[in-house]
Amino acid sequence: FVYRLRNRKKVYIAKKLETVKAKYQSRGFKVNIIYGDNEFDHEIIRDVFPGAIFDICSADEHVPVVERAIRTVKERTRCLCNSVPYKKYTKLMTVQAVITAVRWINQFPSKGGISDIASPAKILEGISEPDMNVKRVSFGTYALVYNGTNNNMEERSVPGIALSQSNLTGGNFFMSLDTGKRIHRNSWKEVPNDKKNHCIS
Repeated sequence: FVYRLRNRKKVYIAKKLETVKAKYQSRGFKVNIIYGDNEFDHEIIRDVFPGAIFDICSADEHVPVVERAIRTVKERTRCLCNSVPYKKYTKLMTVQAVITAVRWINQFPSKGGISDIASPAKILEGISEPDMNVKRVSFGTYALVYNGTNNNMEERSVPGIALSQSNLTGGNFFMSLDTGKRIHRNSWKEVPNDKKNHCIS
């Protein structure tokens, strides 16, 4: 899982960890050990996982399995960002690029352990492998996003940048180029984007 932390207050971190814990418990798993740095060595965070072992690394020390996972996510996110013609990215685009990278990493089985049999998404969320017949749009794609109909002369679509898949039936998040905010739609039309050195800020 990956969640955006809007601040680093211990109460907020603990709240997000409660969400992660609930997901594991809903699938019959119990969290017995926590790997983290000194930021996790706090009573509020420890209270989220009573009875669990906290393996806290010291300054300049790394947990290999965690570092490998972070490096993999960074590499996939970097690949996404270099596959589109933009020089700069908004915070919304950056967050959604990370979410997209993690989602696709978890969609398929990986070698070793239980995840060699089923994908992490299947094990922890009950999500089957992706249906390749569902309409999708790649991160960063420029599109005209259907915005509903009405009886006035306002436009029925808005220009947007594809962010990430939102469900298994064709929904997708876009960044509206009119407002800069995230919108949720299931109908769009990709538009050729031949311009170079785009800058979204």
